[in-house]
Amino acid sequence: MNPKLLAINPPSHEIIDTAEVPIKKTLLCVLGLSPAILTETLYALLHQDDPFIPNEIEVITTQPGAKQCELAFFHDGGGWFYKFCREYGVKDIRFNEGNILTISRESGLPLEDIRTADDNAQVADLITRRVQYHTQQNSILHVSLAGGRKTMGYYAGYALSIFGRPLDRLSHVLVQQEFEGLRDFFYPTKTSKVITARNNSLLDTKDAEVSLADIPFIRLRHALDSELVNYKMSFEDIIEKVNRNLTNPPSVTLELVALQLIVDNQQVKLSTIDFIFYYWLATRAKNVLPAVQVPNVNDEDTKFSDNFMAVLQLPVFEMKVSARTLEGLVKADDTTCIPYEFFRDRRSSITRVLKKQLGAKHEYYKLILDKSTKDSVSSGSLFLNIASKNIHFV
Repeated sequence: MNPKLLAINPPSHEIIDTAEVPIKKTLLCVLGLSPAILTETLYALLHQDDPFIPNEIEVITTQPGAKQCELAFFHDGGGWFYKFCREYGVKDIRFNEGNILTISRESGLPLEDIRTADDNAQVADLITRRVQYHTQQNSILHVSLAGGRKTMGYYAGYALSIFGRPLDRLSHVLVQQEFEGLRDFFYPTKTSKVITARNNSLLDTKDAEVSLADIPFIRLRHALDSELVNYKMSFEDIIEKVNRNLTNPPSVTLELVALQLIVDNQQVKLSTIDFIFYYWLATRAKNVLPAVQVPNVNDEDTKFSDNFMAVLQLPVFEMKVSARTLEGLVKADDTTCIPYEFFRDRRSSITRVLKKQLGAKHEYYKLILDKSTKDSVSSGSLFLNIASKNIHFV
């Protein structure tokens, strides 16, 4: 069966970021043997107050579920997916057989159903990896947990709670009871289409009511270290590390005179400029101030420059900062600026020292660069990911 692809013009309401690069919209669905949940979800997304039309759809299901999707959506060059798109004028959605991911056992054999603990682990890991992948892209992710076994929906929701960003969403599609699960119902049609109900009465699909329940969830992404956000791990390992992070949060003490950090009774000596830079971000975290926006490559920061210069000129630091360092942050017209390279070098140098002295636990204390916030003037947000109450100065 050859892949089919809709690729025409983007919809007029496509969200564009300030860099004039379209932000990709992805719909991720977990499905069982009811493929209609996908088109019902698309209908609900299109008809909500703020319509969401994905650029790409991805489905996670079992082998029988994948077969049902292919027959329902792509059979003989047509299918309900294409009917929906034509009827509602939806364009530029990438969805073909290659976007249907079949859960497999460790042996590589596709999963027929979720029956054992090992099957369950494979489901959890695949869903977690896909949610993690999509939240690393310049995208908005919408996760539907309406299909498949209950554990699939649980894993999808939990993974989004771990990796989800501010614009990512979680939902469940709600279908009028009379139409729910009917073999011939895939979405409310614009024109009359009569189908048979379970009790053999007749129903008109244009009268069906389908809506979307937006499910709130706790976003843990910024409470976690970058190892959890960026590196491939099993669902079980991620949960273990999340629990450890939340029950044993990192704590750091900054000794201003000695220019060193104290972590678990261990001294971490930094260079003068690195310590001051770390102190600057630590004071912002302590006072729950917004993260610092790092300029793009070859650009300079002016928004936070005066704030950093004020820190450099504190009595405890003033005599320790070299004239060469100060000259690099002051322009010919006496205005201050922090070039991208300064941010890059400080973060790299601090990470290197922390890793050498703290080993694996350096991840809890290093400066985090969140690239999901990048735009035309910023390459991301830089911050210290430690709770205010756990940052101390002596």
